[in-house]
Amino acid sequence: MHEATTILTDRGVKFDVKKAFDKYQNVFIPLYYHELWNEFVIAHTEASHLQKNVKVECVRNSSNSRIFFGEILTDYADNYNPQDRLFSPYDVILMKINNDHYFGVVVYARRTHVNQENNKCRTIQVHTHIGIYLSEQCSVQYHKRRTLDPDVEISRLTSLTSSKRCLTAINNLPFYHQECLLAPSLIDPYFQQPERSYHNVTAKYFNERQLKAIQMAVDIHDDLIERIHLIHGPPGTGKSKTIAGIVDNLFDKLHGNKKILLCAPSNNACDELLKKILEHCGDKLNQKHIVRVGCRPPESKELWDYFLDYRVISELVVKLKTEPAFNRSTIEKKIQYKLLKSTKIIISTLNYSASSRLRLLYDDPTGVSFLIVDEASQASEAIATVVLSEASKSYNLSQSLYFRLNKIFERQPNPPVIMLNTQYRMNPEIVSYPNKEFYGGELDNAKSVFSQSSDQFKPLFYYNIETAAHSHDYASSAYNQVEAEVVAKFCHRLIWLWGSMNLDDEDTTLLIEQRIGVITPYKGQMHVLEQEFQKWDMSHVEIGSVDSFQGKEKDFILISCVRS
Repeated sequence: MHEATTILTDRGVKFDVKKAFDKYQNVFIPLYYHELWNEFVIAHTEASHLQKNVKVECVRNSSNSRIFFGEILTDYADNYNPQDRLFSPYDVILMKINNDHYFGVVVYARRTHVNQENNKCRTIQVHTHIGIYLSEQCSVQYHKRRTLDPDVEISRLTSLTSSKRCLTAINNLPFYHQECLLAPSLIDPYFQQPERSYHNVTAKYFNERQLKAIQMAVDIHDDLIERIHLIHGPPGTGKSKTIAGIVDNLFDKLHGNKKILLCAPSNNACDELLKKILEHCGDKLNQKHIVRVGCRPPESKELWDYFLDYRVISELVVKLKTEPAFNRSTIEKKIQYKLLKSTKIIISTLNYSASSRLRLLYDDPTGVSFLIVDEASQASEAIATVVLSEASKSYNLSQSLYFRLNKIFERQPNPPVIMLNTQYRMNPEIVSYPNKEFYGGELDNAKSVFSQSSDQFKPLFYYNIETAAHSHDYASSAYNQVEAEVVAKFCHRLIWLWGSMNLDDEDTTLLIEQRIGVITPYKGQMHVLEQEFQKWDMSHVEIGSVDSFQGKEKDFILISCVRS
């Protein structure tokens, strides 16, 4: 296993000048395979930490491959999250036989039954019947040692499901109606201003730019021609509030089966979006109106009731009391389709929006009538959120479709772009540099931010640790042990100082910790920071990556850069 650094020099097309489908596909598909390979490389370094035993029951032979069938056990906690990752079709695995390793792909996975493992801790054990597609060579080696030990060790590397969706989307580009996205032009009706709707939105709680964005969304929805518009929302300018305002104003227009599809690049961003929608539109929306779909449930318990799988299970339990158990699969699909058909707002990651679950809704011409992509600038155009390979980086594959469109339109008159320009989150001293460097000084500060200063704490503080050198962990991710120790000590001191101030009685240590966030760009540093914070018993301080904090708000943010 090695880093795939070969530059595709025969691909002479930079993707910001795409003019045809074939050029687009010829650039993206080879680079996508580079990304996939690098994902294998990184996952391979962590595989030894994720081993599971498979009790092999039989092996079916074909001309040049074999399918192993067996059973695997997975522990589940009562918080609706698996303690171990469940295996699913299209998972790429690494099987260890003697001292050799072999690649395989899960082609079949079915949960058979559940055991109550620990009543006190309320943990359960899920039995999964699994089929793994492997090479003939792997089968030969397995049969040589089968009499000694029929079980084998496997490690899950990654899933091909997301890659399959992306590659399918790229291959299907010639069949989409929005081909103008490849070579945008303001003369195309898709990018022109919509006809003004008769519906006027309320100005309550919104500033002028937010109101303009909401009115534009309503106009686009009511227009007979498909349109696209970009909303540029720098941090703290009320982008989520504006999206909630759009949802609020469009909700009453969703007659029949019409729906709004809300997408974001990551699961964390989707969960934050759901929180904001419920916060601003909670009086109008209930569980039957909004559903969160995805491959894993939200981390926050408050959002579980909106998660599709949770709602399917809840209804399934009731149904199975009156229906035969052998009809479970059919009943489950009917419940799922009914819930999706009746809901008005669906929240999904961009990748999962191409899943087979949601595809049925797109076949209905009266189905999804409006699409909003939150954090669109964080979503690379045709691949995963984080670009891994050197080949992809050299071809600027991390660029988002949002950025490409905005770059094309920024110098043209009357572009389909609205910038939210009043920020409500940061102290003026904090926003000063990004305002000047990234937003051309266009950001205004709301009056409320001037009252956010404190006599006890500076708005912005830099601390340099000169003697601390960074290292790399088993996954080649950078970390800095000394810096992690300093951050943990600093945070502990901060909590003590904050707690000793004249705060309300409800500001307990727990609540103080929840108002602090620690951000680092490296996964290795995240692990080291988590260990250090555990030593100080600060388990409620959120530690995450730049992407995972997208859209979140904290009173204090500590940034661990790892290396200067």
